[in-house]
Amino acid sequence: MVKGGIPPDVVTYTSLTHRSWTFGKFKEAKRLSIDMIDCGIKLNVYIYSVVIDFLCIVEKTHEAISLFQLMSKEGIERDVVTFNSIISTFCKEGRTTEALNLMETMTHRGLEPDIITDSSLIYGLCHSGHSREANKLLDRMKEQDVPPDVVIFSILVDALGGVLDLTLSLIVPYFVDCVVRVNWKKLVGCLTKW
Repeated sequence: MVKGGIPPDVVTYTSLTHRSWTFGKFKEAKRLSIDMIDCGIKLNVYIYSVVIDFLCIVEKTHEAISLFQLMSKEGIERDVVTFNSIISTFCKEGRTTEALNLMETMTHRGLEPDIITDSSLIYGLCHSGHSREANKLLDRMKEQDVPPDVVIFSILVDALGGVLDLTLSLIVPYFVDCVVRVNWKKLVGCLTKW
């Protein structure tokens, strides 16, 4: 492409960077980001989101947060995808208070939580012993006509396994409003513990 006199654009760099991160070629991904800046191409929300997501995946949370904050300083509006990467990571690390605060920041900026945001928070809340807060989140989803999906049901069944009454009290009300494939293996596992 370059040899043919066609300079790569932001879409090309974003695709190559995403592919490099996906295949674990971190040095190459970093080099591509530097090349992009050297070519005068301004990093956009998509490239930042790709890098932040993969920093979270490889457990470099501090670097991901630094980049997330840099976006704001650079005047680049963060989107739901960018917020979700950090929220999900906080929840996996048991940092649910920070995750909830970040979701609040997101909504104050006019961005609505999506099913990824909700499933991440429900995972974090259930696994950190805050099942009542997870239930409140389910209630909010119901009020906003956002039906829980199979991922959320699986999280609930897994996190609350062995406590059949609580599991069923959380799950049954949502069967009335939506049809979802539930991870029956986990539910049966819960029943065997009962």
